[in-house]
Amino acid sequence: MPQMVHLLQFWQMDLWLPGACHSMVATALQFKISSCRNVKQIQTTFTAFAAILADGSVVAWGNPDRGGDCSAVQDQPKNVTQIQAAKHGAFAAILADGSVVAWGNPDIGGDCFEVQDQLSNVKQIQATGGAFAAILANGSVVTLGGPVYGSDCSAVQDQLRNVEQIQATSTAFAAILADGGVVAWT
Repeated sequence: MPQMVHLLQFWQMDLWLPGACHSMVATALQFKISSCRNVKQIQTTFTAFAAILADGSVVAWGNPDRGGDCSAVQDQPKNVTQIQAAKHGAFAAILADGSVVAWGNPDIGGDCFEVQDQLSNVKQIQATGGAFAAILANGSVVTLGGPVYGSDCSAVQDQLRNVEQIQATSTAFAAILADGGVVAWT
């Protein structure tokens, strides 16, 4: 059995690798971290980071299955204006054109394929531990991710009109409406 080397401990992320692999991964991690210049925003899952750089591109690092690898969508995160993180392992980013790109664990919002056609003119995204809720310019809401984390808003969908803001706990969302009312779901 190869000797395991403790390569990095940073916040709540531990990276343990076989001794023979650690220098290559350490170099790759150092490259990603050192390429973080002119950072505009940074978000974290429990085990990964994503940063928006001044040119609107995104760099991600950490656990690749939990959002630390955005290479599957690397051609898409350009002109990023906002990133949100679902703490259990996914990121969603709003692009300058109002569209959304997501990466990480697909079961908790890391894949927005099923609702991609609805994610246009997005003005805000909020995240629970494993779901995202996006407010569209027309005040409606689109959700994605794990149902146990609040992605199923079907019981209140008809009330989600003229939404101005959304806040979240680890498993629930609450939307503030233009008339001051609040609609919550879990």
